[in-house]
Order: sequence, then structure tokens, then C-alpha cells
Amino acid sequence: MKNEVMTRDVAINQIEQILEYFEVESIDTAVKEKLVISCQLGRIYRDGDSIVYTLKNPVKLANDDTIDRLMFKEVTANDMRSLDKYPRDADNARSIVMISITTCQPLEVINRLSLTDTTMAGFITGIFG
Repeated sequence: MKNEVMTRDVAINQIEQILEYFEVESIDTAVKEKLVISCQLGRIYRDGDSIVYTLKNPVKLANDDTIDRLMFKEVTANDMRSLDKYPRDADNARSIVMISITTCQPLEVINRLSLTDTTMAGFITGIFG
């Protein structure tokens, strides 16, 4: 794999350690594979109680700052209440809000993520529940 920073076996081990740390009992095989590939590229790792994801396409802000990584944290029950105002069938909106909550980034930033980064952020958010 081009730009690989670790072997597949090491990446699998790291993803399994992340899943074990956050007590994930099962995960879709295709999602796990995407996580492993990103980990092989050095774009996903655990930092204490958080998961860090380096964006494939950094977001440039109006003030010329650039966000090049997202740090995901486990949510609280209170955080989950933020989703109550969205109907259950509004999956896309709920996912975007959940990414915003788990990363502590405003919706304005999350809405500017590329589709690839939004998809990976959704996969990582799914680790937390």
C-alpha cells in the first residue's frame, strides 16, 4: 500500500486494541477494514481516552487556520440529548451532529469535511455507540 507507515498486522492489532479499550463487542467487517487501512496509513490512533483521526482533506477556516485532525471522545447521556430534536429518520443530520458532539467541533467545521473524511468520522463515532 502506498504511503503505508505500519504493517497490516500492526494496524489490525492497534484497531483491535481500540475496539477492546472502548468495549466494542462487534463491528461490521467492512467498517473494520476501512479503519485498518486508515490506521496503516497512520491516520487513526488512540490517545488516552480519545481516538485521533488525521483528515485526508484538511479544512481551511475563514481565519486561515487549518484543521487537519479530529479528536473523538466518548459521549455522555447529556450529549445524546442534542440528538432529540432530530427525527429518527433523519439519519444524515443525526450523524453529522453526532460527529460534531464527539469531536467538539462546531457543525460549520463538520459540514465542510470531504465525503471521505465524513464517512471515516462516522465510522469512528460508531465505535462509541
